Amino acid sequence: MMPTFNPDGMPSMRQDVLAKRPTEVEEFAGVVRQRAKKYGMPTPANDFFYTRIREIEAGYDQ
Repeated sequence: MMPTFNPDGMPSMRQDVLAKRPTEVEEFAGVVRQRAKKYGMPTPANDFFYTRIREIEAGYDQ
């Protein structure tokens, strides 16, 4: 374990969602989706994660 690890910390993506800011989902899950598609590889768990975060972001204005 890293000596600076804070067990009470919150992931940055969760902080973004709570603050209704755009997340980095495209940089993480979006890149995986693009590369997997290029090679014909299914990524169902990643696709679920990506879609769900996008749905959450779409609901910010509601």
